[in-house]
Amino acid sequence: MLTFCEPLVEDRVLKTNTDAIDDTGNVRDNASRELLNIRREIHELSARLRIRLQRMLKKFGEEELLQEDFITQRDGRSGSAVAR
Repeated sequence: MLTFCEPLVEDRVLKTNTDAIDDTGNVRDNASRELLNIRREIHELSARLRIRLQRMLKKFGEEELLQEDFITQRDGRSGSAVAR
């Protein structure tokens, strides 16, 4: 595809765009400074959320409110089985 597009786009623009995309077609974290900052914040918030969920899991486990002592993730949402 790059060979097909090369005559249509300046080399510097093509290089900038191909450097921003990895071999699997995903946008690299360092494609822009703003994207890098956003992805760092997402990772930090995800880590804080996991810590908070682990604390809740421990508390509810001690109170025997959960069937399982682990958190699952489906479609980007975290959850755990509740005891009957």
